[in-house]
Amino acid sequence: MKNTIKIILIAGVSLLVLFAIYTAAKKNSNNATQPDAGQTVSQSEILRFRDSDTVRGNKDAAITIVDYSDYQCPYCIKYDKTLNKIISAYPNQVRWVYRHFPLPFHKAAKEAAIAAEAAGAQGKYWEFHDKLVENSQPDGQGLAEADLIRYASVIGLNTEQFKIDLTNQKYISKIESDLKDGELLKIQGTPSSYLVDKNGNVETLQGALSFDDLKIKIDKAL
Repeated sequence: MKNTIKIILIAGVSLLVLFAIYTAAKKNSNNATQPDAGQTVSQSEILRFRDSDTVRGNKDAAITIVDYSDYQCPYCIKYDKTLNKIISAYPNQVRWVYRHFPLPFHKAAKEAAIAAEAAGAQGKYWEFHDKLVENSQPDGQGLAEADLIRYASVIGLNTEQFKIDLTNQKYISKIESDLKDGELLKIQGTPSSYLVDKNGNVETLQGALSFDDLKIKIDKAL
């Protein structure tokens, strides 16, 4: 009986030691990988131009327009045309950075964004982007997988590689990263864009601005 009690006590102490070791290791792991609760990322840091950004216009331009957009959003499609006109009017002074923010109720938008990144991997992001904008409908028509593959073929992509890349985690992660940044910026809808001047000053642009309204802001920033 005494031996049994002794074995039980030893086993209990061993379990307590193992639990203490596990708890300490888990705490250390969390401290090593998790940011402090009070740590924040500034708006200017999120909007900072990155080498990985998809850019239309002069990459060394003084003015940057960072555009969080959704391929199924009719207002985004309208704003896309405005931004193309801006780039034509300011070919050296303005660069347009396109980032993805597919809204959850736009069921075709996320796959369209992944497809655009897959096209970009073959060097034809903007050609594919323009096909999406040209054919997108608010109900998702024009953005089905069969449509995406057809656009890939029309612009001369390797369609077999393109099909594989539609499920490539690398491109899915890119969309999710843009979404995370957009959430940190507290984006509620699309398009949401920001004008960043050469000194890093940021102006939030409200909705799908007209060409004239956006031109006034750019001229002021220049």
